[in-house]
Amino acid sequence: LFFFSAAANREHALVQELEGRLAASNAENAQLKRTVEELERRLANSASEAPFRALAAEPAQAADVVLLNVGGTPYCTARSTLTKFRESMLGAMFSGQFAL
Repeated sequence: LFFFSAAANREHALVQELEGRLAASNAENAQLKRTVEELERRLANSASEAPFRALAAEPAQAADVVLLNVGGTPYCTARSTLTKFRESMLGAMFSGQFAL
């Protein structure tokens, strides 16, 4: 009887320890999920606001504003910036010489 009681106590203690670890892991996972969601929200907000911040900082005619997506990162600039060096690839592309 004592042997079964001691084994049952060890098993019960092990179950409690594992349940505690699982609860801690679940709490950590929930915190990580909240952190990821917050970072995704910030990224979405900054990506969607970036062109507007750039427009406010550099007033230009609407036709002169160019929105670029470079490797998934949005950029907003003036056509005059891109054509400053006409011999460059961007200068040639945005000079009006080619249809875009």
